[in-house]
Amino acid sequence: MLKKTLIAAAVASIASTSAFAMDLTTTKDGTAAFETNVLASQTKQDVLDKTTLEGVVDVLFDQTGTEKELKDAGEVILRLTGDAQFNPEKIAALLSVASADVDASAFPAGIQGITGADAAAVDPANLVSTGAVLKTIFKIDNDTVNSTILYSLDSNNQRLSIKLADTVSTDNLIRVRFDFNEAVLGQAFKLVSGSTSTVKMSVGALQNASYTADPQDTPVLFKTDNLFKIEQTPATGADATALVSTTYTQWSTADADNYGVLRGVTLTNNTTKQNIQHKHVKVSLAGDFAGVSQKNGKLVDENGSETDWAVSNGKATVTYSTLTSENDNFAGESQTALLLPKLIIDEANEENIPAQQFALTVETIDNATFVPYVQQIGNAFIVVRDGMKFDTVTTGTSSANVIYIRDVSKTLPEEGGKIFVTITEYDAHDLEMGGEGTDLITRAVLPTRLPSNGAVTLTPAGIAEALGVESTPSRQARFFFEVETNQGEAAVKKQTADGVDIQTGRSQSVTDFTL
Repeated sequence: MLKKTLIAAAVASIASTSAFAMDLTTTKDGTAAFETNVLASQTKQDVLDKTTLEGVVDVLFDQTGTEKELKDAGEVILRLTGDAQFNPEKIAALLSVASADVDASAFPAGIQGITGADAAAVDPANLVSTGAVLKTIFKIDNDTVNSTILYSLDSNNQRLSIKLADTVSTDNLIRVRFDFNEAVLGQAFKLVSGSTSTVKMSVGALQNASYTADPQDTPVLFKTDNLFKIEQTPATGADATALVSTTYTQWSTADADNYGVLRGVTLTNNTTKQNIQHKHVKVSLAGDFAGVSQKNGKLVDENGSETDWAVSNGKATVTYSTLTSENDNFAGESQTALLLPKLIIDEANEENIPAQQFALTVETIDNATFVPYVQQIGNAFIVVRDGMKFDTVTTGTSSANVIYIRDVSKTLPEEGGKIFVTITEYDAHDLEMGGEGTDLITRAVLPTRLPSNGAVTLTPAGIAEALGVESTPSRQARFFFEVETNQGEAAVKKQTADGVDIQTGRSQSVTDFTL
């Protein structure tokens, strides 16, 4: 029993002297919750060489145990993990100050300390940067010109060792703060361009090659992300419908004046503190601008005046600062609604407006801070032509069906109306069973056009040949037609061993009829 008691006492003694009491807290500014600092992965290396952290690291050491956490002539160790280094000149500026006397020294607020008997005494509000207090924690030399807290920086500038005083304060608690928001610690880190690693910092205390306060990690201090992202209000349908009744020279939009208004687009700067200058951002809208009003090679506004959007080779482009000013920027963590052009169709327009999707591109051009980066929205403005839709079910390309399509609007343009076809083929299946469908082709345009006040005659085999579609003979298939006419008729002749069946329909709603 005596032996067991002695062993238990020894274990308890070891536990009581282990370094578990150190408390490390990371905040944004001393009070607000810390947020990982995000930097653009497109940042150039010479810029990342001068990286600033928005953060404050507080460390509270407990000196009440038999074995104190900060021991005489020991060290406080700050170590970076990941692709990051301390900048030596910034550390030197933090830990040295011009002063003829240690007690009178006023060190930068980037390093602060306080000692006391209880938590109230070492409240963060009591932190100071005076030599008189810091000398009770750290070893400070003075040559009558400068006061310097002794330190070493090694391990490829990833480990900072700050020397403790030969006789550390005997107070119960010691608080040390590293405030990286202070100017002296601005640009105190060097990161690696293109790196996807995350960066943390550990803090602990050491003496005689043994930790007296086990290292604790901060949250992730730095991580990389793409410079920005663009998001658009989702489409709920077409943004503009070119009207067959005007031979597609006018369109209808949700705007009261039928202007082509793009759905809202927001640019989010993904970084914490990096600004994106407007003069380094180019915005472009790509598409077929046939029918869209222009003047001197530029889009026009509602008043017919030139805008800054220059049109060339199917693309309207602007340097964003021409819409704002040379000195404006997208600040870190900001969300900005982009200024976008309106697409104006003049009442006298005679050009046919094509069905299409305009693509919006936002890119940074090469500059001193970032390498080029591009984001695109492919369906930024969707234009359709109104028309007739119908479908018919056949036994594939081997079917003897005949499809008749007629225009009765008499308003189609000279080149006629396009006929789009989607073919879905179904797996073989028995009666009362099912088969999966496969789209063989989607919204393919037939070479045959529907003449104004005219007609076309089609067969499943002819459609498949024209579109280069290979299908399985005698398989059930669905042919879905979209025809550029807002007043049309269709008929399908289905011939079987039982006779001939002719079904007809006239355009009505979205899918107007099934034949």
